Amino acid sequence: MAKFVNRWIVNSISIYVIAWLFEGVAVKGFATAMSAALMLSVLNMLIRPVLIVLTLPINIMTLGIFTFILNGFMLKAVDFFVGGFMIDSFATAVLASVMLTFLNMAITGMTKPERRRR
Repeated sequence: MAKFVNRWIVNSISIYVIAWLFEGVAVKGFATAMSAALMLSVLNMLIRPVLIVLTLPINIMTLGIFTFILNGFMLKAVDFFVGGFMIDSFATAVLASVMLTFLNMAITGMTKPERRRR
């Protein structure tokens, strides 16, 4: 449960930063960013695995780059479901998904405790 809460907070911070960086992404406040991150997590748990399997051939042909298109689709779906979270276009959603991936990796890397070497 703690891992889910940590990822939820990291996603919320990332969405809030992306809204600050991109003109085409708008978030009314941090509470909206938290709602959007929660909805994104739910959609990623329920719908994304099915979409990954269905698009596996094109994902293999593009060496995984098509995953960013799927992530953009997920962000547009969050735009549909969460009031106060708006993305102007699908292209903006794809760029935001790329940025979301890298921000999540960076924030998670900074907050992850170091392992001790033996």
